[in-house]
Formats: sequence, structure tokens, C-alpha cells
Amino acid sequence: MIVSPRTSRFKLFVTRITSLAMVCSLTLLIAPPANAQKRGSSSISSKLTQLVNQRSNIRVLSAFIEVVDTPSKSTVEILRDNKRQAIGTIVDADGLILTKASQVNLVMLKGELAPLVCKLANNDRHEAKIVSINKEYDLALLKIDVKRLDPIRFTLQEDPMVGAVLASTALGDKPLGIGVMSAASRTIKQSRPMIGVQLKDIVDGARVESIVSGSAAKKAKLKIGDVIVKIDMKQIKDTQTLISTIKEYQPGDIIRLLVKRGEEQLELLCTLGEYSSGPNQARHEFQNHLGGKLSSRRSGFPMVFQHDTFLNPEDCGGPLVDLDGNAVGINIARAGRVASYAIPAKVLPELIAKLMLDAESSEVSTSSE
Repeated sequence: MIVSPRTSRFKLFVTRITSLAMVCSLTLLIAPPANAQKRGSSSISSKLTQLVNQRSNIRVLSAFIEVVDTPSKSTVEILRDNKRQAIGTIVDADGLILTKASQVNLVMLKGELAPLVCKLANNDRHEAKIVSINKEYDLALLKIDVKRLDPIRFTLQEDPMVGAVLASTALGDKPLGIGVMSAASRTIKQSRPMIGVQLKDIVDGARVESIVSGSAAKKAKLKIGDVIVKIDMKQIKDTQTLISTIKEYQPGDIIRLLVKRGEEQLELLCTLGEYSSGPNQARHEFQNHLGGKLSSRRSGFPMVFQHDTFLNPEDCGGPLVDLDGNAVGINIARAGRVASYAIPAKVLPELIAKLMLDAESSEVSTSSE
């Protein structure tokens, strides 16, 4: 491959930026002398940290305009009620788009969800329908009624090397974020799903005795004294039935609870959380959440690699590219304070082919029915 002088200069610039950022990061780990502390924000290290260590700085992102120019045309924004639900990746010219399933495949207790809408690079908007889902990788295939789109072209090379600089694409001429490859492809073990309650057996149900603060149960507005009698269509006879039923799901799955509250019966939707126990685990989870929300589904992936780009849950589903603009994967989860996961390009063609095949034989409904 012939490398243009412009590309070479850009790579040199990025290398310098990355090196400088690493130096600035290291300065944060070294306690400054007493006289340096007095200088405060006027110190050189403080200024460098503010300007360089913030990778979302507009000047840093602008350096990647050339890198994301082509793949950004294969990127869409997925909206519902004009709010972004996820980023999407065009995988077929006839309107097929790949995205993160748990961000778009929602349910409602009553009424209907507002339709999904895909906003394209030219700002056109088209209503979308979910046509197939792969639960292993938390992927959904969407269909819009548009032809002659620009599908992404995944690289046939191996995964990026640890330490490689990567960019997450978005609509517009700048990337959504930049980061560094931090761990090679591996399996992420599925975490145990959890509601977050202590229960007591009663006749034909399990009564809520206590609720963990910040848990799935708390967010679902369960109350102490509620009796859980059904999960989806399964009758809950006792605590053990509830536990075994929950184990059939994954963290991030939405379940429908039929609850008896006094003389009233009501339905609640509950998005399952991840199991944690003990003070050390609780502290770890607290630190992980310091930088913002994590993806509700962030475990149980057969193969992903890790990078340190800061992504919000609704930033997942879009292409991840290297400095040559090659699509090396699809962002699938924000898993921690400094950890995001991407599905490697090498496994995506087979996954996409299977999703397309499934779409031909069945259709996944976006309604609550």
C-alpha cells in the first residue's frame, strides 16, 4: 500500500499527541513538590493535562477528520422520540443496519413505542424496523426502505495491536471519540443477572422483604411487601422458582413482572442488573460507574476486544476504525470507567450473514405484544 505524505504527517501528529497524553497522565501519578502546588493551575503540567489529556477536546477530535471521512458515511444515528438510542452501522446497500440490540429492542406495558428512526449522514430520516436479533452478541439488524446506501467495509486483517489508536465514528466530520486498544480479543464471561431483592416464600409467590439500593428492583419501582407471582409468562410458586427463572436471562434483559400489591395486581417492567456481592465488589462497581452510565448488557460476549474510548451506552453500535480508516470492529458495550468493548471485524461477516438469513425467515416485532 502506498502511504501519502499527508497520511504520514497525520500519523506522526497522532503519535505525538498520544505520547504527550501518556506523559500528562503520568504526571498525575507523581506528587508535585510543595512549591509547585502553590502555582496551581498556572503550572505547565496542569495546562498540558487540561489541553491534551482530555481526548474529547475539539482540537484533538478535529485531527481525525480524514480518518473517519469514509466510514462516517456508513454510520447512522438511531432515534426514538428524537432521542438517540444507539449508533448504527450500514452493512448492506439495500437498507440493512447493524446496532446494539438492548439499546433499541425495548418494550412497553401499555400503548405503543414510538418508532425507531435512522438518521443518515445526509441528514435524511427513515423509519426502521428490527428484522432479526443475535442475543449472543447483543446485535440487532434493522431495515429501512432506502437503496444505494454506503455499506461499511470491514478489514480482513487481524485485530489492531495493543496500543493502537482507534476512532469511533459518528454523523458529521469528527469522530464520536478516540481511544487506545488495551486488550486483545477474548471471551467475556456472562455475569449473573440480579433483581436486587430479598424474598420470603408465601403461598403461590415470593414476597419482597427488602430492596437493594440502586438495584433493578428499585428502578422498576417494586415495593417491600409486593408479591411476585409471574415473570413474563412463568408462574412463580416460591423463591427458588424465581431464582431459577432469573438465571435463564442475561443482565440487561427486560422482564415483565406480575406483582400483587395488597388487593391490587399490576405489571412492572424490570431491566435486570448484574450480580454483585461483598464490600469489595460493591466498591468496584461504584468506581466503574464514576465516569457515567454503563451499558445494561456488558457481559456474556463470545469474543470482543477492549479499548479505553469513553462511550455512553447510547454511543454503542457504530463502527470502530484504525488510523487508516479501516473498520476493525463495532462498539458493543461500555463496560467500565476505562473499558469499552468492540466485536472484532473478523467475526462480523458470519454474524451479519446469519442475521440476514434469520430476517428472511422471521421478523422480530418492536411492539410490546
